[in-house]
Amino acid sequence: MVVKLALENILNTENIKVFYLLEIVLILVLIFVLCLAKNRLARLAVDIIFKVFKSESDYKLEVKEAKANLERPVSWMIFSGVTLLLIPLSSVLSANMYIYNFFMKLFQTIFIIARTYVVIILLDLFIRIINEKRKNKNSYQDYVETAGKTPLFYLGVIIKAVLIILAGLEVFKLWSDSKGNILAGIVISIIVAVLVLRDAVANLIAGLTILLQKPFDMGDWIETNAKSGFVAGRVENIGLLSSNVRSDDGTIKKLPNSEIVNNFNVSNDREERSSVIKVPISINTSSDKMEEFKLGVTEILGREEYVLRNIKISSMNFNDLAYIYDIRFTTNLDYEKHILLKKNINTKIDKLLKDLEIETSKNTMYKLN
Repeated sequence: MVVKLALENILNTENIKVFYLLEIVLILVLIFVLCLAKNRLARLAVDIIFKVFKSESDYKLEVKEAKANLERPVSWMIFSGVTLLLIPLSSVLSANMYIYNFFMKLFQTIFIIARTYVVIILLDLFIRIINEKRKNKNSYQDYVETAGKTPLFYLGVIIKAVLIILAGLEVFKLWSDSKGNILAGIVISIIVAVLVLRDAVANLIAGLTILLQKPFDMGDWIETNAKSGFVAGRVENIGLLSSNVRSDDGTIKKLPNSEIVNNFNVSNDREERSSVIKVPISINTSSDKMEEFKLGVTEILGREEYVLRNIKISSMNFNDLAYIYDIRFTTNLDYEKHILLKKNINTKIDKLLKDLEIETSKNTMYKLN
């Protein structure tokens, strides 16, 4: 009888071990499948999110960039969220509260960091769309004078700082039950942040490299093979995460710093700096006044000592709201003096419009380059 009971205990113990082993294998398989599928699931989730943007066609560039930036943090949100649902179902982890709590805190930390980054990206998109709408509504000189940082930009910076502080406090509270856990939480948070924000961290490191080592500066002409293709143009802005490059046709490309830092050529033999100003003149303006405007702009540019003679003024573009005057000129000044001269020319063109009593369309998209 005693032998029989001993055998039953051994069999039960073996059964429990087999059950635990199968459970661990099943969890590992689910996590592996989730790792493989999380990027596709994230892409699908991002597409669903942006179906609510009815005006997506009006802001394709902004939305495309936001979608690309959202995929990684959303994939980690999905991964951590599903894992948090699976952990309580595991009898192996539930049997050891220390291990159970550790993994719960780990994946909650991943979820908090990824969620915060997603909100920041969506906030950036909102600000960019508002600024694009502002360009459409503002008059010519209003946009010239406010082409820099706007109050909305600084409000966005404040909100982002608050979001990051709140996320930090949330993670701290999660790990604050002991000094050892606080240290572990800090280390884990750094590792998780690097994983979730890998692209942002790479761009930040590249941005700091550019700013400190100065392989090129604002105003330099660079050529680089970005993911979107070959890009050549004048560097207009160097940020911590991305830089703006303006090509000869006036279009601006926003390039991640990590795509530029190890793959670019600086052309120092280009001493000329080009500018393009697009002025939307009301469709009701008479042909005589438009001719006077064209002659006036030619005279303004002709009087500038540092403006080279290859001046081009055309009104080939138009729509149902305005004639779009395309004014192109080059200078042989360094970048800072070139920008000052361009602002001076903007002021003179605005004065010319007022003197000729020519209205500019407030509903037409145009660029000041």
